[in-house]
Amino acid sequence: MEPVLYRIGEASAQLGLQDKNSNTLRSWVEEFKEYLGSSANPEPGKPRFFTEDDMRVLRTVRDLRVNHLPYSDIKERLAQGAHAVEQQQEDAVIRPRDGGGERAYHLARAGDQLQAMLAPLSQAADEWRSLADQYRTRLEDREARVLQLEERLDTLQGRLEEMHAQSLKQHEEALAVTRWMMEAQQSRGRRRWLGIF
Repeated sequence: MEPVLYRIGEASAQLGLQDKNSNTLRSWVEEFKEYLGSSANPEPGKPRFFTEDDMRVLRTVRDLRVNHLPYSDIKERLAQGAHAVEQQQEDAVIRPRDGGGERAYHLARAGDQLQAMLAPLSQAADEWRSLADQYRTRLEDREARVLQLEERLDTLQGRLEEMHAQSLKQHEEALAVTRWMMEAQQSRGRRRWLGIF
């Protein structure tokens, strides 16, 4: 049996891409060329064809882009064999020949595709939860540190008020001594004046 090859317009339609001139598909081919066959990356002047393996990779890219994953994350998943999962699923499912089972097959396939699309969202949610826990821990640590600093400030303020009260007391005592000395000097001076007369 001869392998099925898709031209760029056919591949774009199979992937459900709506852009004119298949620009999205062309950019994906350029970005993910290491995961595509040589017929998807022909030399200049030669026609571009996509094999079923290429289409599996491109469907995986499409499904991951729907979840707004950056190209770097998609490349990481492709390197881990994300596109091979689709092949295993296709091999495991035997298409029924009767019309009633066809609908069940398509529903099961749609469910699998939906699950594959939701997996990155689930992972992103787990990452966000982890980050939220980290930030919550940091916030709690900082709140504890702020409480310690407030207690320290209260202690320092209490000591400062104590020192200020002691300083005022010493100043009042020094003033009292100065007044006493001045009064003593004035009373000596009066005695002298009285002694002269």
